[in-house]
Amino acid sequence: MLSLKKNEPAPSVNLWLQELHSLIVHYFDDVEGFAAACIESGLRMLRLSTGIVSRIKTDAYHVVEVISPLEGLSRGSTFELSNTYCAAIVDAGQMIAYHDVGQLPELGDHPVYVNMGLSAYIGAPIPVGGSIYGTLNFSDKKPREQPFSDEEKYIVESMAALIGRFIERQKKDIALKDAKQLAESIFQNSIVGNGLATAEGTIIDANDALIRTLECSREDIIGKTARDFTHPEDQSLTDDAYARLFAGEIDHFFINKRYVSGRGRIIEGEIGVSLIKDQQQKPAYLILQLIDRSNERAAYRDLLAANARLNQLSLQDGLTGLPNRRAFDEEFDRSLAGIADTSGEVTLVLFDIDHFKKINDLHGHQSGDDVLIKLAGLVKGSLRSFDMAARVGGEEFALILPDTPLQKARLVVERLRTRIANARWSEQKVTCSFGIASFSQRLFTPNALYSAADQALYDAKAAGRNRVHCYEQPTPDTENTSTAPPKPDID
Repeated sequence: MLSLKKNEPAPSVNLWLQELHSLIVHYFDDVEGFAAACIESGLRMLRLSTGIVSRIKTDAYHVVEVISPLEGLSRGSTFELSNTYCAAIVDAGQMIAYHDVGQLPELGDHPVYVNMGLSAYIGAPIPVGGSIYGTLNFSDKKPREQPFSDEEKYIVESMAALIGRFIERQKKDIALKDAKQLAESIFQNSIVGNGLATAEGTIIDANDALIRTLECSREDIIGKTARDFTHPEDQSLTDDAYARLFAGEIDHFFINKRYVSGRGRIIEGEIGVSLIKDQQQKPAYLILQLIDRSNERAAYRDLLAANARLNQLSLQDGLTGLPNRRAFDEEFDRSLAGIADTSGEVTLVLFDIDHFKKINDLHGHQSGDDVLIKLAGLVKGSLRSFDMAARVGGEEFALILPDTPLQKARLVVERLRTRIANARWSEQKVTCSFGIASFSQRLFTPNALYSAADQALYDAKAAGRNRVHCYEQPTPDTENTSTAPPKPDID
């Protein structure tokens, strides 16, 4: 450090710059120490008695560092900015120097000159982030004989600029430290399972949420890879995504994947992976995020099952368990649509229970329900697996017999009629009447085929019930000359 004797000429700029360099090296990580050392060096260089590093906030002037023999001037002292020489620096945005304030009429009544008697003053703004942070200034009660030289101004400006750089770096270091602490806090305290892995995939850190999700200790996780916990059937699910990640095509990915916890529980997870690169843009770390979706997906499967059950119930007769009218209509339309352009055949059978109203009237509705339930069982036991039986009304039923011509259908239905008539019934004998109609060029719409089977059912009832009637298509002559009488209400 330079040391000047009284009356010794000031050192050259080169010597002062060398000293500044040594101060920078010595106080590299200590902004307060560097500011104090600059004040001390500046006082010796300028042969002044007071040196200050200030912080200016709006209209307030705060003393940050100070060396001075003046009373009432110490670290932490605060003044109104307008009552300081430094106000001129803020206004001008540049260095200000007065070698003898007493010779300047405009400053003769300045508070600093009047109250503190400071005649010599030189100060420079401390720039931080494009704004004036404060000032570095030197002063003395004794005026200088000569104005401050350009070299002296240069040195003061250089010191102020360096102090500003130190402060900027300190702020950035603090911000970076805070950011690292925040990132670490987010990583560790996240409710999502977080892991940090090397570019090769080795896990080097895991937060508590990941430990809970994998049901392992930290020691059981560190040093392993995500693949070590992956379900055997899902090992290759992320291979393509990792390849694209390391190829630079994407910077992260999410994918659904199963894992196995330390307790053997299957985790239906959603894994997210991000790639962190170093300064050379080479892969450095992987950030892993694992969300356990097991409960959500189990709930979703339960919901699908419930919806399927509700849909089934909406198509099922609640008493007999047979498909209901809605299910019948849907299947009937599908059956006709499937054979409209082919040579296939489908036969529709409509039947109902003879005198069913009397059963309810004589024995009660519970007996009537029992008859319906038993009848449904007999019907289901008499049909092929691809046939359909449905309850389409109170005591009304329908059969859809795919790939079954009319005469073959008549044999099937006759066997069913006989089985019903010969079955044991608890209250009284039960019989049914049947009407049959098959798909044809004339009966190719659902309404036409249904009306034909309904007409055949009416004919069976009119002929005495407990019998099977097939619909007979009218000839062109009968279509033009005969009129069918209205169907009476036959129970």
